[in-house]
Amino acid sequence: MQRQLIATIGVKNCGYMNIDLVKNGPHALVAGTTGSGKSILLTTWCLSLAFKYPPSVLRFVFMDFKAVP
Repeated sequence: MQRQLIATIGVKNCGYMNIDLVKNGPHALVAGTTGSGKSILLTTWCLSLAFKYPPSVLRFVFMDFKAVP
């Protein structure tokens, strides 16, 4: 089993902002007002993981009940 699954989701003053999906849990809730950057965060998160890990380690499931483009 993978010991860590780290995604870089942003930059802060002291370096990169990372989330470890093994340590912090495999699920997340992203909420915010219209135009606050939720879709940008999710795109960044998914691309960060996809570039770092092979398909044998990582799978994505996307659900959009509102059908936002």
